[in-house]
Amino acid sequence: MTTTEDDLENDPTRILTAVVWLLFRAADQEWTQATLDGPTSPRHLLGLQLHFAASQGLDLLPDYVDLEAAQGESALEFPGTDPAELLRTAERLTRSVPIEAFPAGTSMLVVALCDLVRESTP
Repeated sequence: MTTTEDDLENDPTRILTAVVWLLFRAADQEWTQATLDGPTSPRHLLGLQLHFAASQGLDLLPDYVDLEAAQGESALEFPGTDPAELLRTAERLTRSVPIEAFPAGTSMLVVALCDLVRESTP
């Protein structure tokens, strides 16, 4: 079964899970490109920042959320491999419910996400 943005139905936990999944996916894509670009690629730093933001989001999720199951069983149908598009999608998802609906501390993740969107946009 594939999950789309519409399927998240304003459920803060499912939305935050999708955001974390998108951040990890964007980090993987940045590191893949950084490896191809070579050791002096600035993409190494962006990959690290993305991974840090994803880890920050992961800490906000309840213990019962299984991120591997979320990306495996109901693979999210989001934009392919462009990190900038993945980030824009994640940022858009955070605007789908009021910030108060998310766990305490999510606002810091949203700020980091907005910064990353700005950095990744040419």
